[in-house]
Amino acid sequence: MGSVFVFIKNKSRRKPGGFTLIELMITCLIISVLVMIAIPLYRQAMFRAHEQVAVNNLYSIYQAEKQYWFDVTPNQYTGLTVNLTDYVDFATTDNYWLYFLALNGEGFTATAQYVRNPPVRLIEIDETGSLTFTNWPPP
Repeated sequence: MGSVFVFIKNKSRRKPGGFTLIELMITCLIISVLVMIAIPLYRQAMFRAHEQVAVNNLYSIYQAEKQYWFDVTPNQYTGLTVNLTDYVDFATTDNYWLYFLALNGEGFTATAQYVRNPPVRLIEIDETGSLTFTNWPPP
């Protein structure tokens, strides 16, 4: 007996490997939309992180100034000049903030000024430890 071989021809044609131009364009479109959403959120998160660094540095200045005040001349701020680098362990300026310390007869005010983009944004802390935000965008 002879064997019968039946060859079944695959009617579905398989396209050659690779992507079509439309598939690549749609992929690029989806990626670009995701990037347009992600970049502003990333910038906002980075700004909030730098803001928190400035607030923490101002609290360090506040603590250092209180320590200096109680150690050197209690109950009097008149005529004092303080070098910030002697009492805090960070630079008085970085790529984002510039720090100032203003002394008067009743107390002091430590200020952090944002130096990257206008408008000028300020964070201040006074001798009571209260924070003040000036020219800040609404939450």
